[in-house]
Amino acid sequence: MSRPRKLQETDTPTKAQKEILRDYFGIQRATNDRYRVLRFLYNSRIQQIRQEYDDRQVIANLTQGILRNVVEESRQEARARQVLRRGLRRRALTSGSIIINPQTTNIHEVYKQPLKQFKGKQVKVITFVDGRVLFSVVLDIPAERFNNWWSDNFFTFMEDSKTSKIDRYDPNQLKIVFTPNVELNENRAFQYFAEGVSNCMLKPIKEWAEELKNGAKSKQTKSRYNIILKDIIEFEKKYPNGIPENGIQEIADKLQVDISVEQPISRNQFIVCKAQKKALRTFTFVNTRLNHLELNNVVNNDFQQIDSESLQSLGEDLERSDTFFDYKKDRNGRYTKIRTLEGKYQATSDYNEVVNSFEYETGLSLCKIDMLNDPVSHIIREGVHYNGTIDFKDSDGFELNHIDMEKAYANFKTCIQYEGFVGKITDYRKTDKIQAIGYYRAYDFDFSKVEASKLYFLKRMNCYLDHNVYPSVELKWLRSIGVDFKIEEGCWGTKINFEFTKAMIEGKDYIDLTNEKKVRYYCKWSGSQTSYSSYQSFCMKGTKEFFENMKSVESETDCVVKCFQDGEGVIEYPRKHDFCLAHITGFITMYQRLSVFNQLFNMKPSNIVRVCVDGIYFEPHNFVMIDPFRTKEDINLNNLPGLGYCSNVLRYGKYLDEMDNELECIYFCSENEPRKHYKRELFKGAGGNGKTHFNLTDKGLVRLCYIAPSYKLARTKEKEYDIRTNVLARALHEEYHKDILKYYNVLVFDEVSQYSELDKQKIFSIYGNCKLIFCGDIGYQLPCIEGIPMNETSFDNVKELKHNYRFTCEKQRQICLKVREMIDDDCEDTEINEFIKNSYTNVREIDYKPTDMILCSRTNCGVKGHSNCNCNGKNYSKEWNDKYEDNKWKCVSSTRQYSKGEIVIGEKPQDGGWEKRHGYTIHSVQGETYDENIFIDARNLFDRTMGYTAISRARSWDQVKIVV
Repeated sequence: MSRPRKLQETDTPTKAQKEILRDYFGIQRATNDRYRVLRFLYNSRIQQIRQEYDDRQVIANLTQGILRNVVEESRQEARARQVLRRGLRRRALTSGSIIINPQTTNIHEVYKQPLKQFKGKQVKVITFVDGRVLFSVVLDIPAERFNNWWSDNFFTFMEDSKTSKIDRYDPNQLKIVFTPNVELNENRAFQYFAEGVSNCMLKPIKEWAEELKNGAKSKQTKSRYNIILKDIIEFEKKYPNGIPENGIQEIADKLQVDISVEQPISRNQFIVCKAQKKALRTFTFVNTRLNHLELNNVVNNDFQQIDSESLQSLGEDLERSDTFFDYKKDRNGRYTKIRTLEGKYQATSDYNEVVNSFEYETGLSLCKIDMLNDPVSHIIREGVHYNGTIDFKDSDGFELNHIDMEKAYANFKTCIQYEGFVGKITDYRKTDKIQAIGYYRAYDFDFSKVEASKLYFLKRMNCYLDHNVYPSVELKWLRSIGVDFKIEEGCWGTKINFEFTKAMIEGKDYIDLTNEKKVRYYCKWSGSQTSYSSYQSFCMKGTKEFFENMKSVESETDCVVKCFQDGEGVIEYPRKHDFCLAHITGFITMYQRLSVFNQLFNMKPSNIVRVCVDGIYFEPHNFVMIDPFRTKEDINLNNLPGLGYCSNVLRYGKYLDEMDNELECIYFCSENEPRKHYKRELFKGAGGNGKTHFNLTDKGLVRLCYIAPSYKLARTKEKEYDIRTNVLARALHEEYHKDILKYYNVLVFDEVSQYSELDKQKIFSIYGNCKLIFCGDIGYQLPCIEGIPMNETSFDNVKELKHNYRFTCEKQRQICLKVREMIDDDCEDTEINEFIKNSYTNVREIDYKPTDMILCSRTNCGVKGHSNCNCNGKNYSKEWNDKYEDNKWKCVSSTRQYSKGEIVIGEKPQDGGWEKRHGYTIHSVQGETYDENIFIDARNLFDRTMGYTAISRARSWDQVKIVV
């Protein structure tokens, strides 16, 4: 192909011109009018097109000459770097990169050794097949423990459990490029915004003014925009080399516009200039490269859904036309999101739709672990063991047969030991026994009681070593075959059962850019559940200087700016959460492993040659084959065997492949005291006995949410214990079920004496997969307003606490105990109320201050139900409200600062809804403790528990005054 040249201006574009235009702009067909427009654009870019052609020629010559593994300095490479440094879209490889032409398809040889050279760096690995990208991945290589990192991450290069992504290719077809990130400094560049044929800042302002001038209906308006246009011309003369950063304010004031300049990706405004007068318009620019701005025309923040192939084409078109865009890619190098200055686009995915439906239908979507915030993520990560390859003896000279499991990841229910899966993790604590289904750290393995044939397999597979974490089902199986061990800690929770849906089993997805190989949805899903990241990232193209400027602007944020030697920048942001189902994958691979052991136990030990994931290679002999094993014809021994069958296994404080490096065992739940597991538990006893405190301070409970009957009590506990809270009304409302189930595993319901039996049954039904802890003084505190009070049935454990921590004087303690005894003896309400009245100081006039509490039985008139009416003389709260000043307020509509029911003394807050309140119902203070005086209005104490609820809010006898 000859060097590009301008296309001749003809009335009708020629056939040759159309071919050139279709190829350059990536279109299939167009009208002659469209071709004429494209021809004009092509000719206007001819210098750029020629430069790109020259660049491609340099790269082609360089690539054809690569016959070595490591890139060396050469004149061609120097020329390539010099040429491509001028552009944004392509960069020549520097001496820091590595190119290999592998002689094998063994991924441990092809990828592991080159990656070792990039310890402590981030490296992009691109694998080519005959010049096409097979897949691309970015990896963070640790500075230490590389071998262990490799054992946990080599699956990145695997197609499935047995086959790597390059196995089916001839090594001569392959080329692999390793490109490290570039060290960036914080170099703030002082910019002159003018790159392009016209001033990149003034041009859009000029176009805006011309449009408004042409559309103006009055002379005055036309005159205004004529003046603006003249001022723009003056600025173009004044700043022929571009507008300096410190000149933007002058333009904003003179043209009466607001101007902001943002960084790409983060949209962080680093230049904001507001006009002195009210702005006619705000212009938001994006600093897409040094000395250049582009107007941000994105209005809608939602991503437009388009099919994946269209998104790939869009990315290619944007890159070809040198249009700014940022993007996100998957591990195979395919665009998943693209964001331009005109719109935002995201690839639709049949796989994602099927997965979302599957997780929703099975309830797995509500069992996810936050790998960035849940303390339990450490032990889960240690407990997930992928099954690998281990040799029993040399295969040379033997006739081999092969069996493996059909749909190994999907057929877990065929495993004899199947017990289901741990769903929501509710506890993480010290323990010496299996409490419930989950993961446990075991040590002191003793195999002395295992029969010889089984012991042979256990020792050869080398899976069970001290201080490692294993699923509970696997540990139970070990005990059943005679293995003894001790347990030092564990995490456990509720059980869930599921099966992969038909769509998950039958669905297939491309695993690389060649579209030559597909992987089943259920396999892809199972493998992806252990993948998580503390950062989310976007990419864009640019120069090292551009990214260094961005890094200096973003230095005070949590944004991390990186770039690679091929000119691709990666901008990373910390994730707040990263949810996955690693604990499900750990059980899937465990059931696969147990099925392999079950099959091996039916075979002759001396005839086993190799175990490869879910397959067994053996010398022919008679044995019983169990489900779901099947005979396979192929014999593939390309997998590299390991020292043990399981990944992620430590050996007496050392990793198997790093015996020279000591690893101290750290137990993350050392402060989480043992506690027997119950799914539904009731803590009862008098207020102040520590029921709620015991549970809210138990660090062994995972993802706890405290649920109170009122917003006020919820906010009080939130501040006191630094916990997440909610209220009963929301917990019972369908709108909030999903969020509560998604984010919380343990629910602590307080003041449950106010719950009806129907409320209890609803909670059991809705939150059946959570650990439920009820706390309350049933029968002694105020009961529910409507319905039958809840009873103590259907709990797995009922625990009564008797020591009271609230009372500070014996007299108060004895009075409250006596009232409880009277309630137990079913005394009349009047008798109980009379005893309370005679036990405390009686007053007619009160020495009240706003910090005291006045408790009464009603806050409405009882006729119309209005709080501001006292037509029947029974709205006792209104009487107290009218008696005192406007200096005590109750929140009636929540704000960020205040919850509904909270009390503020002094000036009325400006935000939110507030009402003056001095008299409070006894219901509204249930669960709280007060240190100031409590004045109890003795009128109409209509329930036998009402008086007890009121007096038990006080710590000492002298706080309580009965108003008679």
